[in-house]
Amino acid sequence: MNSKVPPARQKPAAFCQSASNTLRAFDVRDVNKLSLHPLQSRIPSPDENSPAWAAFVGSVRQHSIVQPLVITPDAEIMDGGWRWRAAKQVGLQSVPVVVRPKEEAVSLMVSSLLNRKTLTRGAAVYLALGLKPDLVSGAAARRAANLSGKNHRLSELLLCDAANEFGVSARLMDDAVRVFKMFKNKPDLRAKFEPPLLAGECGLGAILKTVCKVNRPIKTKTALDRMARIFTALARCGRAWDNLNRAERGRALQLWRKVIITLPVEFQKPSIS
Repeated sequence: MNSKVPPARQKPAAFCQSASNTLRAFDVRDVNKLSLHPLQSRIPSPDENSPAWAAFVGSVRQHSIVQPLVITPDAEIMDGGWRWRAAKQVGLQSVPVVVRPKEEAVSLMVSSLLNRKTLTRGAAVYLALGLKPDLVSGAAARRAANLSGKNHRLSELLLCDAANEFGVSARLMDDAVRVFKMFKNKPDLRAKFEPPLLAGECGLGAILKTVCKVNRPIKTKTALDRMARIFTALARCGRAWDNLNRAERGRALQLWRKVIITLPVEFQKPSIS
């Protein structure tokens, strides 16, 4: 994963292997001429006294910056804030960057959070909601509809759509929205529970159980429930298709053909009458 930053700008642009496995041009910028995108303020800064941060900085010191930072045309960092901080801490003069439209800021930051290995899935979704307030307000309206007994089925479908966008279960999404709104309205609870949530010491469900006395009933999963979970996973596979190179796509198609021939004939038809 790690490779050194080009020592000199002999060419106007170099190339790097992006997450989508396609060659994408990158440039090299002075670290002191970059700044964090305003939305980065909603993402917690690293604990510079933690062993994890020390290890991260040590890796940057040894290998330099591997994955280019993603910046706007105005040199605001949309993805790579931690790498930028570490680069400054170890005294790097320049870092590799990829310039993308500023309109991509939210999607880039959400994707970065959901793929961050230092966060639990629940903590990542909780933080990502701060970047997408429309999902929070929409979930509140859906919950009100549920409580009033109106549009219950539609409410569930909309919640599932929001969960699918993040690649998580509807229950986790609902828990994340509840905790997010609770912390927003009660700063004292946020101060108490957010640090252990982000540190992975407690989950969203545990917070709701402690504060709201919410006990989730244990549900027996039906065959339909299991199929729904599989279909959700398949939807995520579809979104990941663009990240596969040609050889990986060929392998994926081989695996799919082995699966599809075992499915009922109705699944192999484009539509069911």
